[in-house]
Amino acid sequence: MLRAMKQTLLPLLLAVAMGLAVGWWAHGGSVHAAGASAPAEFMLNGSGPATTLSVYYPGERTLYLYPAMAGSSNIACTYRFKIGEEGQAIERENCPAGKLY
Repeated sequence: MLRAMKQTLLPLLLAVAMGLAVGWWAHGGSVHAAGASAPAEFMLNGSGPATTLSVYYPGERTLYLYPAMAGSSNIACTYRFKIGEEGQAIERENCPAGKLY
């Protein structure tokens, strides 16, 4: 029985090891996102009809705030904050008018 397990297990382990080796070799170098911009980060604040959405774009250093997310399938940005240098005042700006589809 031990001999049968060895005969079955050895080819399986060799196949797994070969697959790992080929995968490691084929993956090339480091993987980086296309372009210089980082992906958006978001956070939902609150719960229920009073839930608000905050979206931060690190490449723009801008935080967009969306109002309570109840009642409509289209939600326009209410205002945004552009974050400058550390220690500087942060000014609130109204978001540009959105498009209606």
